[in-house]
Amino acid sequence: YLGVTYKQLGDFTAAAYNLQKAIDLDCQFAPWIYHTIAHNLQLAGNYPEAIAAYYQGIALNQHNPIWVYHSLADLLSQQQRWHEAILAYEQARVLEPNNLLWKSKIKMILDEIRS
Repeated sequence: YLGVTYKQLGDFTAAAYNLQKAIDLDCQFAPWIYHTIAHNLQLAGNYPEAIAAYYQGIALNQHNPIWVYHSLADLLSQQQRWHEAILAYEQARVLEPNNLLWKSKIKMILDEIRS
C-alpha cells in the first residue's frame, strides 16, 4: 500500500490518507489498515482522529482486536484519559486473560490516579 511508503518517508498524514483510500478499494484488510491509520495519525499528533481510527479497527475486527485495544489504551493513557484507557485494557484482558501485561498496565494507571 502507498500509505506504508509514506509512513517510511515520515509523512504520517499522507500515510493515513492513502491507507484510508486502500480501505475504500479493499475492505478485506480494513482492521489492520485502521490500526495502521491510527498509528500514523498518532505519530502525526492527531490524537482525536487516531482514537477514532482505533475504535473503527476494533469494530471491524471482532475476532482478534487485542493489540488494537492495547494501542488504543496506550494512547488514551498518554492523553490521561484514564477511565477509557482502563476500559480498553480490560477488554484486552478479557480476550487474553493469561497475559499479565494488561493487569500491569491497569495497575500503573490506578497508581497514577492515586498519586
